[in-house]
Amino acid sequence: MTIRLRRLSFSTAIAAALLVAGPAAGQSAPEGDAAAADKPDGEKPAATPAPPRIRKMADWQKGKDRIDGYFAFWRDPVNGDAFMEVMPDQIGPEFIYFTYTQDGTALDGLRRLGSVSDNYVLKLRRRFNRIDFIRQDTLYSHDADSTLAGQQDNIVNPLLASTTIVAADDATGKIVIKVNDLFQGRDLIRIGEPSALGRLLGVPAGTWSKEKSNIRSIRNYARNSEIVAEYVFDYPKTASATSGVVAIQHNFVAMPAAGFTPRPEDPRVGFFTSRDTNLSSIDGTPWRDKIYRWRLEKKDPAAKLSEPVKPITYWIDKATPREFRDTIRDAVLHWNSVFETMGFRNAVRVEIQPDDATWDAGDVGRNVIRWVASPVPQYAGYGPTVVNPRTGEIIGADIVLEHATVQRWIRQDRLFPRTATSAAEAADGEPHTAHDCSASEGLERSIGFAMASLNLQAGLTEGAREAARREIVRQGLYYLALHEVGHTLGLSHNMMGSFYQPLSALNQPNDRYGSNLSNSIMDYPQVNIAPRGEAQGAYFPTRPGPYDYWALAYAYDPALTDPAARTAHLAQSSRPEHAFGNDGDSMAATGAGMDPRVIPYDLSSEPVVFATRQMDMIRLAYGELVDRTRREQGSWDEMRRTYELLNGMYRQNVTAVSRYIGGVYVDRSAIGQETRAAAPFVPVARDTQKATMGLLGRYLFAPDAFNLPPDFGAYLQFQRRGFDFFGRPQDAPLHNDVLGLQSVAMSHLLAPATLQRMADSSLYGNRYSANEMLGDLSGEIFDADIRGSVNTFRQNLQATYVTRLIGAMGAARMDAIARSALFGELKTIDARMKGAEGRGDERTKAHRRYVRQLIFTALEK
Repeated sequence: MTIRLRRLSFSTAIAAALLVAGPAAGQSAPEGDAAAADKPDGEKPAATPAPPRIRKMADWQKGKDRIDGYFAFWRDPVNGDAFMEVMPDQIGPEFIYFTYTQDGTALDGLRRLGSVSDNYVLKLRRRFNRIDFIRQDTLYSHDADSTLAGQQDNIVNPLLASTTIVAADDATGKIVIKVNDLFQGRDLIRIGEPSALGRLLGVPAGTWSKEKSNIRSIRNYARNSEIVAEYVFDYPKTASATSGVVAIQHNFVAMPAAGFTPRPEDPRVGFFTSRDTNLSSIDGTPWRDKIYRWRLEKKDPAAKLSEPVKPITYWIDKATPREFRDTIRDAVLHWNSVFETMGFRNAVRVEIQPDDATWDAGDVGRNVIRWVASPVPQYAGYGPTVVNPRTGEIIGADIVLEHATVQRWIRQDRLFPRTATSAAEAADGEPHTAHDCSASEGLERSIGFAMASLNLQAGLTEGAREAARREIVRQGLYYLALHEVGHTLGLSHNMMGSFYQPLSALNQPNDRYGSNLSNSIMDYPQVNIAPRGEAQGAYFPTRPGPYDYWALAYAYDPALTDPAARTAHLAQSSRPEHAFGNDGDSMAATGAGMDPRVIPYDLSSEPVVFATRQMDMIRLAYGELVDRTRREQGSWDEMRRTYELLNGMYRQNVTAVSRYIGGVYVDRSAIGQETRAAAPFVPVARDTQKATMGLLGRYLFAPDAFNLPPDFGAYLQFQRRGFDFFGRPQDAPLHNDVLGLQSVAMSHLLAPATLQRMADSSLYGNRYSANEMLGDLSGEIFDADIRGSVNTFRQNLQATYVTRLIGAMGAARMDAIARSALFGELKTIDARMKGAEGRGDERTKAHRRYVRQLIFTALEK
C-alpha cells in the first residue's frame, strides 16, 4: 500500500487542524464574540478546547488495517497507532481480563516471564463521547431471592481507564477508540513499583517511559483478543541496566458459556479459590468461595468410563530439549490415572508443539508447558491459571520450566552441581502468597545434595554413579512437572503431605517410583537420601498420592455434584493419607503457623529423626570436602559453592526440627466427623519438645556442633571473574554462617507468637512452659563450657543469644507473661556469668564481662 503525503501550506494546515478538532456531531461551536462579552475590557477570553470530533467510520478507516476477532482492532501502518472497535452489544456485558508476561526481566518491580496476574472481570460503559473500562467486583454477592439482591452499597467497581471515541458508524452503531495509552500505559496493570525488599535495599527504581513504550502486536481470535505491549522503564545511569523492557500480553476473553456448575471451597481440602462473601447471609461464615477447576464433562454420562467432551490438553513447547520431552510427557499423563477413578478416560492429553508452528506459546487458547532460558533464573517451575472469577472455572493454564535451573542439575564435569544459595535460602523463611510456587528453590538444593551424597559414596563404579545421576535428574524433573500440572488442575500446596510414612518405608527396594514418600505431590518434600550402606529408594515423589486422588475427586467426580455425596467424601479428611495444610498454615516463616507437621522440606511421619539423619550426612560431608576437592581438576570454587549448598540443606532441617517446640497440632474435621484427634488443637507433648531442645543443642549449640576440619576456611575460595571482588570480601564468613544456622532456631524460640502460644496452650494441655524452655535453651548454650574456655563459635552464639533475649523482652508484641520469663532468664545468665567470670582463657574472661555488661545496660534502662 502506497501512502502519498501532500505538503500543506501554513494556512491550509491550520484549517485542517481546526477541522479535525471541530465540534462533535450535533454540537455547536462556542460563539467567540459572546464569550468575549462576559470578560472585562481588555481581557482576552480563556481558550476553551473544543471536544474532539467523532469522525464517520467510512472516512476514518481509510489507510488503516483491520484485525478481526472478539474485539476487532485497527492499526495505522505508518505510525503504529492502535484502535479498538466496539459493537453496541459489547457495551455492558462482562468479559475477563488478565495479563501474561511474554518477555520478562529480573529487575526489581518488573515482572518475570510467564507470570499471569490481574485476572478480573471488566465491562465497558459509554459516557457521552467516551468509553470507560470498569472493573467489576466479584468478592461480594447476595442471595437471588433476597430483597438486597442487586444492591451495590459501599461496593467499589473502580473505573480503571477512559478513552475518547474517535469514529462511529451510524448504521451499525459500532464505534472506535484509540487504545495506545490503554495498553502501553499503567491504568489496567500495576507494574514498575519497587518491591518492599527493593526499597529496603535501596535498589534504584525505574521510571516508566511513555515515549519508548509501544504496542508490539495484536492477535485476535473468535472469543479472545491479545494485545502485546512493550513497557520500557529507564534507570539511573549508576544502575547495572539503563533500561528494562517487559512485554505484557493483555487479554480480553469472552465469558465462558453457561452450564458450568461451581463447587464450593471447604477448609479440609486444598484448592485455589475465587472468593465470594454473601452479604445477605446471617451466617457467621457467609463465604461462598468457589474452587478452581476445569469444565470436565463426560461424553457419555451413563458410561462407567468415558472420554471427556473436551480433554485438558497441554502442549510441550518446541524449545524443550528433546532429552526431557518424554519425562515431561509421562509425568503430565500420569494424572490420567487419577481421573480414571472418577470415570474419565484420557482426561489429560499432551501434544508437542511442531517446529514449524506459527502460534505462540502465550496463546490463551492453548495450555503450554513453556521452556525458557533466563540470564537470572527466578524459579524452575511455575504453573499459573486463568479463571472466571465468578465461578472458578479454569479457562487456560501455562507452565514455565527454566532451562538454566535444570541445566545445573545435570552438570557432571565438576565435583558437585552448582546451586542457588543466598537468595533462595532467604526465601525459605518467607511466607508464600496463595499462588506462589517456590518448589524449585528447595528442589535445586535437594538435587545438588543428592549428587553430593552420591559423589561421596565409595565403592560405586562410574557406570553405576552415572546411572544414579541420571535417575536423580529424571525423578526431579518428573516431580516438578507433576507438581506444576497439579497447580493448573486447581490444587494448592499441601505442606503436610510429606508427614505420611515411617522412616522404614522410605527406602523399600521394591518401590523406586515414589508412591510411598508423600501423600501428595503438592508438597515440597525433603530429598530422600538413604544413609550410607542402606538401599536407596525413591529420591522424590513421582506419582500423585492418596490425598491428590481424594482432593481431585472432590473437584471433578460427577458423582459429587450431589451435596450429600460431597459431605460424605469430605468426612474422610481425618484419614492420615488425606492430611492437609496449605501455605497459610505453614510454619516455614518465623512466627507463622502453629502445626509443625505443616512445613516444607521435611519427610516421613518421623521428621525429627529424618532431619537428624540428614544433618549427620551433612556434617560428614563437611569433613570430606577438602580431601575430595583435592582430587579434582580446576578451581576451589566448587568446594565453596558446595559448602553453601550444605549450609542451605542444614538450614532446612533445623527449621523443620525447631518448630516442634511450642507447636500445636491442628485438626480441621467438622463437628461430629469421626477423627483421631482429641480436639481441634492439641499441643505437642512435653517430652517431644524437651527431646527436640536436646537435639538442637547437639546439632546447633554444642561446642563441637560445627567441628570443621583444621584450615577448612583456607580452601573456601570463589573463582575470580574480572573485577567482581572489588570492594567485597573474598573469604567465607564462617562464624556468621554458623550463627545464621543457630539463629534459625533462636528466631523461632524467641518469637512473640511462639512464647504467647506456649502460655495460651498451657490452658489446653501444653506442659512445657516458656520459663522451662528458656532455661533448657540457656543450658544448651552455656552449660558445656561454663567452667572453662569458650570457643569463638560459642562466644558469638552466647553474646547474640543474650542480645536476642534483650530485644525480645522489648518487642512490642511480647506479652507480660513472656517478658517476665525473659527477664528472669537474663538475671539467671548474669548470675552464672558472674560465678564463672574468672575461669577460662583471657579471651573467655573478656567475653563473659561483655555478656554481663550487655545484661546490666539493658536492665538498667
